[in-house]
Parts: sequence; C-alpha cells; structure tokens
Amino acid sequence: MKQFVLIILCFSLNLIFAQNKRTKNSGVVCAYNFGKSNQRNPSFEIKISKQIGKFLLPEIGLRFENEQFATSFSAYTAALQFRKSLFKLSVRNKSGICKAEVLECFVTPEYYYFQNSNRLNPQNQYAMRYGLSLYHLKTGGTRNSKSWVTKLEFYNRTIFTTHQNELGIALRVQCFRPKRHFGNF
Repeated sequence: MKQFVLIILCFSLNLIFAQNKRTKNSGVVCAYNFGKSNQRNPSFEIKISKQIGKFLLPEIGLRFENEQFATSFSAYTAALQFRKSLFKLSVRNKSGICKAEVLECFVTPEYYYFQNSNRLNPQNQYAMRYGLSLYHLKTGGTRNSKSWVTKLEFYNRTIFTTHQNELGIALRVQCFRPKRHFGNF
C-alpha cells in the first residue's frame, strides 16, 4: 500500500512541477471543511497546485483536524481536479487589462494518507470532491506582466471508505507568469 501511495505522490509532484511551455502557473489552495455531520471534526487543508492545460489541476497538501480546542496534523493529501467552465458572468477590458468572472463546475478524485494511528478510523481514504466555483481573472497590461486568478469553490466531498460526506469552501489563488528565456538556457 505504501508503494501505491508513493507512486501517486510522485506522479502528482511531477504534474505540479512540470514546466508548461508558455507560463509558470502555480498556486495555493486553502480549504475549510464543515465536519459536524456524520461525527466528522471540522478540518483545514492547505495545498499547492499547478494548472496543466485548460481542464487539469493536480494538487498535493496537508490536512489538519480540529479536535477539542486543538488543531493537529492528520493526513497527506493528493488530488487531481477536472474543471469545466459553464458560462461567463462578466468580461471587462480597459487599458489592456482584462477582468472576467466565470462560473465553473469541477470533479476531483482525492486520496488521504493518514499519519496517526489513534484515529477513530485509521485507514487511508479515497474521496470525490465536486461542486461549483466562481473564477475571477485579472490579466496584466503587457506581455511580460503577471496574471492573477482567484477562485472560490463550494463543494461536497463524498468519502468512499467510510460512506460519509463533508461540505466545504476553498479559496484558490494562482499566478500565471510568462517564462523568461536567457540565451540558450
């Protein structure tokens, strides 16, 4: 089982840190899970992510659970988000700067590798996260400037190994920056 986890982790890291030909586009994801239903504790996740193409966002991170007034590390996470834009809410161009808001849907298979064995259910978990997101884009005025993307995600997570559900909200911030080429390097 540990070999399987290591393979998934290496594959996720390779996807996240792979170089795209046009841009360096990495980001940070912070998520809060409301865990009161089904005897789940509220939890907080922090992840790093990198967009590959238009539809794929691999992410790896850490999960922390709130247990009776204390926050403790509980698991390593790996996920692969597939997203699809539904429609544009608004698009504005002014002085070469473009701002847009887009409504998206997404589906994300996830894997949790738990560290501490004193949990109620110590087995590793497979989950599916799905929901809607509001995607805000702001591009720079010149070709060499950065573009910023902020995404607010509302989701439901179904955990297959324990047949439980979690509701949550996540904030994703990504920076798209053109690569700079120095000579032949």
